[in-house]
Amino acid sequence: MKLLVILFIFIGFWSSNTITIDEHPNLLFYIERNMNKNTVIYEASFDKNGQLNKESPIKAHWIMFEKNGESEKLNYAEERMAYGIKCTIDKKVKDHFNVRLVADEKRLFTLEQIAPFKAQLTTVLNGEKAQLTRLFIKADNSSFWPKIDYILLEGKNILSNKTISERVNPEE
Repeated sequence: MKLLVILFIFIGFWSSNTITIDEHPNLLFYIERNMNKNTVIYEASFDKNGQLNKESPIKAHWIMFEKNGESEKLNYAEERMAYGIKCTIDKKVKDHFNVRLVADEKRLFTLEQIAPFKAQLTTVLNGEKAQLTRLFIKADNSSFWPKIDYILLEGKNILSNKTISERVNPEE
């Protein structure tokens, strides 16, 4: 869990930003924080035939709500230590990738191609297989290095479509 702290070195103040699938049709999930309105979004990347891009199936970037919603690439440090992802082809299951956040490589996510130009990212939340939709990070920024209070992972149960969440405390 100590690696989670690294993920959130770049944290700002919380605001309620709503990212819709209409605005980002390839949206897999997004990260919001309690320290500013800026949000990191993760989108599936497809080739011209609608298949997941084998070299880079997920693209991450900022939506800078504090700069009129401009899009910005993650910088080098953010990609390597905080918000980056590692994707590897699952050799056992066709059209699946194993995905891990660079800041917490313990939790496994699965990127699944479910139709042309359509994918979902799944994981286990509270013992249930879920499509990940959002992460929320609550941090205390009163010192030089932010201290992560908790991370809330949210998603939809694959079978029931019920919204579920799991709260992770970095100290555990």
